[in-house]
Amino acid sequence: MPIYCELFQLVIPKKVLEEKYSGGIDQFKLDHKWGKSVDHEDNELVSIASMENAFPIPKGLHYDKENKTSKDFVIVARYGTPPLSWEVEWCKSNQAFIWHKDCKPSSFEKMMEVSNMTVDAIKESLESGEKLLKDIW
Repeated sequence: MPIYCELFQLVIPKKVLEEKYSGGIDQFKLDHKWGKSVDHEDNELVSIASMENAFPIPKGLHYDKENKTSKDFVIVARYGTPPLSWEVEWCKSNQAFIWHKDCKPSSFEKMMEVSNMTVDAIKESLESGEKLLKDIW
C-alpha cells in the first residue's frame, strides 16, 4: 500500500526488518523514535522522515559504502530527480506517494486517484474532513 511522501524518507520493507534487524519492526521503531506525524507505514513498508537527507544506517541491513547504495533500504527525496537515491526493485514513487511493487491493486488505484486530483479538489476533500494525504492500507 502507498505511504505519503515527506521531504526525505528512509524506506525499508517490513520483511527486511523482520529478517535482518535485531528485534524486528518493533525494535526498529523504538531505536529510531518512530511515531512522529511524518513517519509512515503500510502493509509492506516502514519509513522514518527528516527535513535533511541524513539517516543512520540501520543495524544489520546491507549498505555498500563504496557505491552508496543498499538493496535493503532506500532514501526517497520528494523533490529529487529521480526521487529514489538509488534504484531498488521493490520501491516505486511518484513524489506524492511511495509504494512497494507488491501493494494491493485497490490501494494502488486509490493512490493514483488522489495523485491525479487537482489542488482545489484536494482542498475541498480536506475541508469536508476526508484525509487524502495519508498512508493507504
